[in-house]
Amino acid sequence: MKIPQAIKALSLVKEPSLGPYPPLGFIAVADAELGNGDYFGLYWPLGKENSEPVVCDMIHDESMLSLEFSNVDVFVKWLELNDYERDEQEVDDDACASTIFHKAQQLYRNNSVEPAIELLEQACHCFGEISEYWFALATQSRRIGNDERAAQAALKAFQANWMFGCPEQGVIAMLKNPRYQEYLQGDPVISRMAQMEFDFGGQKHNPIYPLLKECVNDYFNANQPVQALLLYQNYAYMMRAETSSFQERYEFDLSSWQSEFGALCAEHLGSDRKFSQL
Repeated sequence: MKIPQAIKALSLVKEPSLGPYPPLGFIAVADAELGNGDYFGLYWPLGKENSEPVVCDMIHDESMLSLEFSNVDVFVKWLELNDYERDEQEVDDDACASTIFHKAQQLYRNNSVEPAIELLEQACHCFGEISEYWFALATQSRRIGNDERAAQAALKAFQANWMFGCPEQGVIAMLKNPRYQEYLQGDPVISRMAQMEFDFGGQKHNPIYPLLKECVNDYFNANQPVQALLLYQNYAYMMRAETSSFQERYEFDLSSWQSEFGALCAEHLGSDRKFSQL
């Protein structure tokens, strides 16, 4: 794992998360924590273990993460400016994917679509785990008639990290549309999309869970480990919110999943993402 030099200025919570929330690859920071379970934390996206981490904020009540800073250097600068408290002094962070995305939003809302698409592609390249970014790229690409790019972006919106926001129903609608499916033939998700209803909770049985596991296996078999791991993490992230009886019906055990997921990361990414060196 690539450890940034500026990490020395932070007070790390020594116990790393094992997932699914916060995810494996997230380590909380005590600086500027709110005291209600919400922490900032360093996060290495899946497959980016050899890059420096971004900084995210936990939204504990909603079991979500929010991308806040592009790197630890900017985060430390913000902490110093605010005396290591959550205050209103801001720092420029033009390299952050969230900053780039908000600039893109302003452009396409003013009908400046092509420049917006350039920024959306940049945001997705900077941080590819946020479904909202990919879906915006899909809808704006559809707007100018680029169906192939729209289809690919919609699939990425489904494959993203659902801790940063679950895919919207518009994503599912696009992936079920034959107009876009023709560009995605052979993909494990697309081959099962007709059977999927993106609806969780309040059910005794939900066929999406075994379908997601089938997709995970197919992605591994197709040598697409990052897609497989993201989807398997999403599987556990949604499953953890189900009732204990539901989890038992689907033979989901959190500790077993954590051990398995760490081992899969070590096998396919070269790191178990637990940051024991910290």
